[in-house]
Amino acid sequence: MVRNYQRKNERAEVPQELYNTAMQEVDSGKTIRQAAKDHGLCHVSWHRRFKREQGEAPCMGYSKHAQVSSQHQEQELVRYVTWSAELRYGLTPVEVRQLAYQCGEKFAIRMPPSWSENRQAGRLVFWF
Repeated sequence: MVRNYQRKNERAEVPQELYNTAMQEVDSGKTIRQAAKDHGLCHVSWHRRFKREQGEAPCMGYSKHAQVSSQHQEQELVRYVTWSAELRYGLTPVEVRQLAYQCGEKFAIRMPPSWSENRQAGRLVFWF
């Protein structure tokens, strides 16, 4: 990249007043897609800007949408597994998955149905 870059076109620059009028139309009851289409805006980037102005932070990065147990419960399980390994009573991966299932059952955590069928935590979702 050069030190002082200069744009060569005005393609992505949209006046702020277009966004403001589209925002007013959405506030009056028009859908986001329709307001974006009427003003010649990309509905995805306009919706992102709309959420930012409404005060909602954009969701970036990885979310833990499939996390079964809380962070504290996972840390306790890790602490127990490392403690048992230090005592030379290491658990096999299958035993750790069974232990995770038993902890989830004891604390009444919502688990995937496959965990109940196999009576152990899943191989693909498990952090071990």
